[in-house]
Amino acid sequence: MNAWALEELIGHYVNYRKVLGRKRKKADDIRLYAVSTRRPDGLLSMTGATEVKPGVWDLRVLSRDIRILVLSGLPLAQRNAVLAFFTFDAEKVRFALNHYQWQMEDGSTVINQLLDKYSLEGIAMPYTMEQFRKEYVKAHLAELDPEEVLSRFAPEDRLKGLEPEEVLASFEPEDRLRGLDPEEIEAYLKKLKKKQGH
Repeated sequence: MNAWALEELIGHYVNYRKVLGRKRKKADDIRLYAVSTRRPDGLLSMTGATEVKPGVWDLRVLSRDIRILVLSGLPLAQRNAVLAFFTFDAEKVRFALNHYQWQMEDGSTVINQLLDKYSLEGIAMPYTMEQFRKEYVKAHLAELDPEEVLSRFAPEDRLKGLEPEEVLASFEPEDRLRGLDPEEIEAYLKKLKKKQGH
């Protein structure tokens, strides 16, 4: 954010008024805003801007008032959550992930691309919506009914990581043998007796 950016903003404003027709739109009907990720110290000190509230500056350029939003200076509040995504501050981005009210069920592709961009910019920000969802589920898993959770998994997935003895211990001997051919049972018993030296 520098003087050139503000000149460009005013240039766009002038063109916009020309397109709309100067007589149909009054100058006061259009407000100018500039958004900066970081505090533009050089510009603010050079122009005599005044801070009206944390992260919000007003600046008079010729006959126009320009409001400058410094995203890194805005307070962490629900109303600023979406802006916090653009602060390049890992903690503020985490705040945004936790407090922004997603308008789409799957979140925003743009936000996910932005998080990827943070990684490219060298910010330690490997946090994605998928990770957020996983953390949320882990934090609230105890609130769910175990049967409901287990019903979402295939039987073979439920048994992963369990030793056969752990699984079989919950069954009666009749249940363990049910479905086996009698010849298989006899062959196993013979093998077991042989192993035990009977």
